[in-house]
Amino acid sequence: MAETKSPLRIVPGRWIVSLRSHASLAAKSNHLAMVSQRTADTTPFHCEVHQEYELPEARGYCASFDEATKEEIEKLGDVAAVEPVQMFRHCAVKT
Repeated sequence: MAETKSPLRIVPGRWIVSLRSHASLAAKSNHLAMVSQRTADTTPFHCEVHQEYELPEARGYCASFDEATKEEIEKLGDVAAVEPVQMFRHCAVKT
């Protein structure tokens, strides 16, 4: 039987922002408040947070923003990574 793999599907303009492992809950709250404040001002920075995640070993959020905003977010001290949201099939198709 041959296994077929689906191509990687990236959701345009949607990103997962992971904070550094040392980022506390307060650091995450401060980061999100700063992102919200920068979105509200007159700069081209715009970030729409869709979902936050809070795990013992990881904190972060999923958001929509453009490449210019991505570059600004990557420069922030508590940010470990900014990765595109990807769609995966949860099972393989065999024929």
